Amino acid sequence: MSTPDPKAASYVDRVLKHDSTRKGAAAAAAGVLIAVISEALWPSSS
Repeated sequence: MSTPDPKAASYVDRVLKHDSTRKGAAAAAAGVLIAVISEALWPSSS
């Protein structure tokens, strides 16, 4: 098994710490939450 590249690891850390990533993750979570709530209130006919 090879060791991870430190340059790649620092890039991933920077991306995960960036404000846009946090906002995007929050928006995605909100979308999933809205979908779950709407499915609970108005079930789709299967």
